[in-house]
Amino acid sequence: MPIPCYFETLTRFGLQELKQGGVQAHNGNWAVTPDGDFQFGNTRVNALFRLVERWRVNQPTLEQLYWDLLSRAERLKEVMKARAQGLGPSWCREPVQYHEETEALGDYESGASVYAGAILVVLNNLLQRCRQDLHASEAQWVSAAPKIEGYSVGVVFEAAAANFHHHDEWARAVKIDDRQRASMEPLCAVLGRDLWTQGRPTLRANVCREVLLKISDGSTDRLYRLMFEFAKALAVP
Repeated sequence: MPIPCYFETLTRFGLQELKQGGVQAHNGNWAVTPDGDFQFGNTRVNALFRLVERWRVNQPTLEQLYWDLLSRAERLKEVMKARAQGLGPSWCREPVQYHEETEALGDYESGASVYAGAILVVLNNLLQRCRQDLHASEAQWVSAAPKIEGYSVGVVFEAAAANFHHHDEWARAVKIDDRQRASMEPLCAVLGRDLWTQGRPTLRANVCREVLLKISDGSTDRLYRLMFEFAKALAVP
């Protein structure tokens, strides 16, 4: 899959202002970012330019991961539906086939969740770099539109990335600290779940598959538009 065209990307996501940018000078020298890249335009333009460039080279991989996610998620749904209807191998009549199917279910669920987690980590990393380039405050990060169930796109992506990294830690938790709560509450809102279930935190596994499918609604275009709309709002002076 080819890398998306730069100018087509600007048109697609309403970023035509980036067509006017140029390398900046500072005190007679080329202006550079804290990580050593040339600065392209002012702070706002440079941050969005770098987001576009990083997204473009990641987009083919993200598309492949998303396709694999959908494939495994659909297969998981089909097998689970068949089991609920009493179809497929029986554990008492065909135990070998039943256990093989059970292992396949684990593979579908784990694979889909890992693919989703990888996508959300990449998108979170892209937005975190954009946030740093903009010197955006925590208040801006939390309040910028669009919102998903009352939480900003940045907050939701950050929370999902934390779930991917720390769900095993969450599974052992009997109390929720402030850091965990900051991630769990947005994800519970997106998934329509309570924070607590029978005295334990509800989110005790990798829920990236459910989160990504919910916010993307089966479309990577929707996912990318959410990211760029949020970045543009975050970049408003």
